[in-house]
Amino acid sequence: MNNKLQDFKNKALQAKLAPDDYSSYIEKYKKEVSRIQNEFSDDNEKVEELRVAFEEQKQEILSQHVKAGDKAKQIKEAFVEYMISKAKLNRIWKSIFFFENTQAKYLEMTVMKKESIYTNEVEEVKKIEHVEKEVVSKRIQLEAKKMIKSLLSSKDVNIIMGWLDPYTKIYAPTKKKIFGEYFNVYTPNGFLEVQVEQVQELEKFVSVSMPEKYPYINALFKNLAPEHEERIYFINWLSYIFNTSRKTRNTIAILGMQGTGKGVLQEFIIEYAIHRDNCYTVTNQDIASSFNGYLENRLFLVFNEIKGSFNESSTQADKIKPFITDSAVSVNDKHKKQVLIDNYANCLFFSNHDLPFQIEDKDRRYSIIKTQYRTLTQVSDEDFNMTINEFIENIRAERDDFIIELKMVKYNEDDAIKLLDNEAKEKIKEQTNTTKEVIKNKLLDKDIEWFANTIDGLIENRENDKLIKGESHKVVIDQETQQEIVIKTPDIFEYTNIEFKKYFMDEISQGVFTNQTLLWFTKLYEIDMANSLPKFGKFWNQIINKAKVHSIDGYESSASIKLRAIGTSQELPSELLIHGETYKVNGQKLSKEIPF
Repeated sequence: MNNKLQDFKNKALQAKLAPDDYSSYIEKYKKEVSRIQNEFSDDNEKVEELRVAFEEQKQEILSQHVKAGDKAKQIKEAFVEYMISKAKLNRIWKSIFFFENTQAKYLEMTVMKKESIYTNEVEEVKKIEHVEKEVVSKRIQLEAKKMIKSLLSSKDVNIIMGWLDPYTKIYAPTKKKIFGEYFNVYTPNGFLEVQVEQVQELEKFVSVSMPEKYPYINALFKNLAPEHEERIYFINWLSYIFNTSRKTRNTIAILGMQGTGKGVLQEFIIEYAIHRDNCYTVTNQDIASSFNGYLENRLFLVFNEIKGSFNESSTQADKIKPFITDSAVSVNDKHKKQVLIDNYANCLFFSNHDLPFQIEDKDRRYSIIKTQYRTLTQVSDEDFNMTINEFIENIRAERDDFIIELKMVKYNEDDAIKLLDNEAKEKIKEQTNTTKEVIKNKLLDKDIEWFANTIDGLIENRENDKLIKGESHKVVIDQETQQEIVIKTPDIFEYTNIEFKKYFMDEISQGVFTNQTLLWFTKLYEIDMANSLPKFGKFWNQIINKAKVHSIDGYESSASIKLRAIGTSQELPSELLIHGETYKVNGQKLSKEIPF
């Protein structure tokens, strides 16, 4: 009844407030956050009280006039009682028997199905359980050596072990610490766990609430995402994650000069809301390493100062892709068996580099946001007339209310999982894609406009020139010295650049290419494969299709032409326009139409 009355009072109070004043909500939710934080604490104060009580009991035993052996026995008995009580209070001690996820699943299947085919897996689980118990036993003995300067008997250790319940280890964001047979190693911080009402429109929050209520946090976000639409996208992305704890399967990369506030956002907003234990800062060294244990038990990964290598053999981008999109990833940690774990982590990239990583032409992972060209120190000085330390202290003062109100935003799930397409992303695509990938995607799309603009830029002021294919070598005898001399003469293409451009555009629209036209484009684009015919062939084989020889009827008895078609199964059209002339297609034969 009291709860219902309180709800009625809250609604009546809310009705009196301005439509955009959510202060009563915020205060209510902040109290709930504090309650959750207290509920999930590790009872450290109580454990310390027990330790002090044991020390007092120990001193009392030592002061008694009894034999030394009896004293030692009494102290050990007191220590056993202390350890048992500690085990009850401290969750880490209580739930120390952890089974790895994969082994736990084997055990669950065995229990449910009771089929003999799982016998081997059960034995593996038993071995792990035995090892874990050995670890716990050693920890108890270490504590004993520290507290009573000697080891406990096996019987005493077993008494303590009997009070420690085995749990299956699991990482489950926002769930309770212990539920069912599971011990949740996720570290709660209250903000993600508190359930709020989504009551505020996103646009109003960014345009009105942030500048009015949170001027310092608003200045931080404006410096990191100066474009209004990009800032709305970023705020919505964060609100979705803070509310659902789910993966968006995409990532935002914030690029800009050092000192713009990327680290402040990470430490004072994201890690504060999610809890630092659930976050990890990934470096270039982490990416290069064969070990990736840092992925385990994470809700947020910040990739800091990632600098990519964009040659075709680079595997860096391929290593990062599953972190962003996959629901499960393989973890390989030092001295541990490789396991497959659930991947909860959302990813955020920070970099001072203009080209931090490769973005493929058909990318479905990355959104790019460029920061202001001002440091946060400049912002605090020029806009607020204060030091950077004072500015950060004001961010600290605002952040509790801000995070709660950010959760109260009516986030759009569709916008959170889609990508932000802008000029900054297109530039990275163009500059980091390998030549092969760029040309392949443009040809598959039949992007005539891109090729036309590219060729125009390359033949500017030399439209009527002819490119050199290579050099012809001729050996002659010098009449005076009678020595052999190698004479090199240029081997020139048949058509001018402007003529080849027209022929190339025709071939793109048909999806069928002559080797001669492709060789001209390869030379014009300065692709290094042009200097070797085998390399030239391999390059274009990987982009479109192997060349096929087609003979020409009624032209010259031995005439033939090499054609490449986009797509391995594509048949030639009934007519082809080749170098300005029309050919009829009949299987492997091309019949040239001779004008009257």
